Amino acid sequence: MEANQARIFRWGGCALGIGAAIYGLAIVAYVLLYGQPDAANPDGIVTLSDRVRHLEANWNIAEAMWWFETVAVLLLAFGSFILQHQACDQHNKVPPRIAWLTVAIGSIFLFMKYPLMLGGYPEAIGFFENEPGLMAVLNSVAFFIFYVGNAVLFLGLGMAFTLGSTTTGGMRSWVTTTGAVLCLVGLVGMIGGLFGIGAMMVLAPFGVIATILSSYLGYSIWRAGARPDQ
Repeated sequence: MEANQARIFRWGGCALGIGAAIYGLAIVAYVLLYGQPDAANPDGIVTLSDRVRHLEANWNIAEAMWWFETVAVLLLAFGSFILQHQACDQHNKVPPRIAWLTVAIGSIFLFMKYPLMLGGYPEAIGFFENEPGLMAVLNSVAFFIFYVGNAVLFLGLGMAFTLGSTTTGGMRSWVTTTGAVLCLVGLVGMIGGLFGIGAMMVLAPFGVIATILSSYLGYSIWRAGARPDQ
């Protein structure tokens, strides 16, 4: 592979590695810093009012977390669009274009929720007492984008882990298998979330490990120069 081409693919691996690492840190921040809202009602059911109250009290944390996530998903999309040009050979269990395009699509879909939250939530909070429906709509749309976007992202990353060693930077098979399994768990969890099965706090550790392995995947591609023609 020519030096210029190798440099381009190394940029793709670098963007993937950094983006996945930032996304994993955002998950940790969500669990440890932002947390879950407490239910005001004795029945223990968390209402929209509880979520709004918690968001208002922790807005600085949420805003910083969402800005970091915005950078993360854009890096994932950028890196994936570069890596989808990797050549397919006999070692590829999944065509690289399909795997990386799926990651890119999931990342771009996820990006759409951040303007809603960073730009729309502050306004909706201000009008919540008189117009609670505005926040309800924004929250529902944001959750839908979150579940669908992450489902597609996990699907793409799972396929990326099943690529042959020539396109994953020579990662060991047990690492790629672990990554693929964790992404499958994340995919099932996101689909469950679409149907009202909330398990984000339970799935968070799996998501963190999956992003760590995805970051290592990006590093491996960067280190190897992503040799698509070998």
